[in-house]
Amino acid sequence: MTELKQASIEAHDLWKVCGRPKQGDVFMRMKRAKLAYEQATKTNRVDEESYFSDKLNDLLLSKDVSGFWRSWNAKMGGAKSSPVIDGVTDSTYCTTVC
Repeated sequence: MTELKQASIEAHDLWKVCGRPKQGDVFMRMKRAKLAYEQATKTNRVDEESYFSDKLNDLLLSKDVSGFWRSWNAKMGGAKSSPVIDGVTDSTYCTTVC
């Protein structure tokens, strides 16, 4: 990723120095370098999402529920607290009413 990013920056800088041509070798070099970096970034993002899904799947298959929820909360931003309305939460309401 670092090499592709650096190549894209160098090609873009050369393109700017050459007057930002709309066609030709310099233009094509800049576009190819940019496309290669964007594709690598997209592939990397998809691989990370796939790894997370595989990890969750493995935890569920091994019936490691606490590990599953730790991973879920780490990825999704933590556990959500239940809403409080007039000082009463969902759990309090169910124990008093149900």
